Order: sequence, then structure tokens, then C-alpha cells
Amino acid sequence: MKTQLARSRYPGLVLIFLLGACSGGNIDVSVEGPIVPNFPPVPTSEAITAHGIITGLGDLTVNDVVYAANAATVTINGQPGNLSDLELGQIVTVNGRINALGRTGTAHHIRFDANLLGPVENVDAQSDRLIVMGQSVITDLDTRFGAGIDRDTFRGLSVGSIVQVSGYEDAAGAIRATRIDIAPANAESHVVGRVAGLDIANMLFTINRLTVDYSNAVLIDLPGGAPAEGLKVRVFGSVAGGLFIVERLVSAPTLDLNAGHSNLKHRNPWIKPTNGLSRASVIIISGNTASLPVII
Repeated sequence: MKTQLARSRYPGLVLIFLLGACSGGNIDVSVEGPIVPNFPPVPTSEAITAHGIITGLGDLTVNDVVYAANAATVTINGQPGNLSDLELGQIVTVNGRINALGRTGTAHHIRFDANLLGPVENVDAQSDRLIVMGQSVITDLDTRFGAGIDRDTFRGLSVGSIVQVSGYEDAAGAIRATRIDIAPANAESHVVGRVAGLDIANMLFTINRLTVDYSNAVLIDLPGGAPAEGLKVRVFGSVAGGLFIVERLVSAPTLDLNAGHSNLKHRNPWIKPTNGLSRASVIIISGNTASLPVII
């Protein structure tokens, strides 16, 4: 009976005691009632850079995130482009903002850079492979093909055809193609790859089986102002006399596509391979990089 009287007679004291015990000092309890501190508002979106395969057009879908892109600027192989120039299967880099739930966002800038644009040297439909300017291009069931190319027989492709290839480089330096298109005959050839066999005296190096002559090249944004062994570069020019004669040699961005889940600083549900493809997806949120491993 005494306990019941105490509970009913002093409810305010019981409430004050409980609030004080639970607050850990974060809530100021006074005779005027509890004072809850002001917390900063939860952000509704974050600045991001996302790198991945286009799986939806209209509103651009990359890494399962749907971006409003009508107001975005677009760059295609270093030149101004339009949203309508982008195709399913191309690998792009998107700068913009992603909403808090990680499902939608707004693209401010979209950049597409083909791995390779140039003449075909060999076609092997039986092995699902092409050789384009000394680069091995491997296709699979997930590779998308542009108009005029039969995915099963490679009909539409022949030695000398000018093609544009988008894909991921594997550990052996081959390109795992996500999309292949016939390119205009007058399109400027270019290759992305790593410098090997650097011959400074003769100003030569190789990118896989392509010998590159950079003696008359304009060098752009190269660390140290010159090519270096292992540096990833993009070379623009043309093939002549068995050499790729470079007009512009540019440092190419390197993305950590082989990093494991231990590097994830944001374990977001939308960072995953798109459409079951064995490809890496990368997203950078507020300066932190997350990536998935390439599965070959």
C-alpha cells in the first residue's frame, strides 16, 4: 500500500529520475520540463562521382541509381556531346548528387570515354574475340552491340572496320567489352592503356601489342611531364607504317576496380554489379571511394 501511495503521490519525481538516468547528461531536466538539444538536419542528398555501366536511358541509370539527367552536360571522348549520344552498355562517369535513400539522384555532368576507337585487325567469332589496334577485346553474353553487328557471328565486322569499344580492362590487359559500335570512318583513333617497354631515346612505348611513337605528341597532364613505365594514358592519333603516331598523349584516370569490400567506407545497397554483370562498379561519396571487385 505504501508503495502505491508513493507512485501516485510523486509522479513528477519518478519522471525526473528516469529522464536523468536515461539522458546520460544530454538532456537538461528542469522544473520547466526536458530540453532536447538541437541536432543538425539530416542531409537529403550527397555529392557523388559514380562510375559504371549505363543500364537505362531517358533518366540515366548507372549502378542501379536513376539520375535525372536532362540538364546535365555531356562529354564524349573529350568532346561536347548530348544525352542522346549515350548508349546502353557504355561505361560512364557521373558527377552529381545522390538522394539519401540511394535510389535516385541528379546528374550534373556525364563523361563517356571509350577504351578504344580504331580499325579491327582480326575477327574471331568462335572465340568471341577481336583484335583492335593491338588490343585484345573479349565479348560475352552481356556485351551489347550497336546497329549493324550480329552478336553471334560478328557479321558486320571485318578487318579494317572502325569500331568503338567500351569495357573494363582485366588483369592481363585485355578489354572485357560492355559495348561495341561501328564508328565513323573519319573518327579520331585512340587507345587507353598502360605504358610498357618505354624507350625514352627513341620516344617509343607499347600498349599491349601496339607500338606507340610519341615523338611529335602534345603531352597533357602527365605526372612529371613525360610518360612513365606503368602509367595509364590515353593516346590520340593514327596508325601509319605499323606504328601508332600520337598527336596528343593524356594521363588517363585510374579507378580502383580491383579493391575488395574491406575498402568500403559507405556500405550502400546500391553499390553492386549492374544486371548481374561481372564488372566493377565504383561510387565516390563526399570524397570516399567504394568499389566492387572485378570477377573474371
